[in-house]
Amino acid sequence: LQKTPKAKVEEKYINLVYTPLKDVGGKIAGIVASGFDVTEQVQSRKLAEISERRFRNLIIDAPMPMSLYTGIDMVISLANEAMIKVWGKDHSVIGKKLKDAVPELSGQPFLGLLKKVFTTGITYETDEMKADLVVDGTLQEFWLNFSYKPILNADGTVYAILNTAIDITRQVEAKRQLKET
Repeated sequence: LQKTPKAKVEEKYINLVYTPLKDVGGKIAGIVASGFDVTEQVQSRKLAEISERRFRNLIIDAPMPMSLYTGIDMVISLANEAMIKVWGKDHSVIGKKLKDAVPELSGQPFLGLLKKVFTTGITYETDEMKADLVVDGTLQEFWLNFSYKPILNADGTVYAILNTAIDITRQVEAKRQLKET
């Protein structure tokens, strides 16, 4: 008895096109089937989706406030619980423009800084910047260390900005009290 080699099983993705073949009278006499191997494109898309899911989970699960704004309009694509808490908002902000979701930012430097990062592609980082935010219906003063990091697409252009922040209000207030005493 001779052993036959096992066939190697591969997963393939094929786009199939069926075209009717007509005779001179216009009747369908057959079908032409064409197949195009799109395995590489499908696998690339799947890898991109996995990478995107990991990136989103990294933001959502981070203990520090993080959010992702897409497009020049700064649409809030993603914001973790910590960032939503800093803003004093709820999950309804997701999918809204930052200027509409957190209207008290108008007149403060944040929206202008985001636009500059989006257009230049240069990260912005700062320590101890004051932010006035409406939390529990009251305009309150917060102090933040934060960064705006541009996120590039495959062709190297900015499509989003990753915002990471640390609320240092207590430390700034403690420093003020120490100075006063």
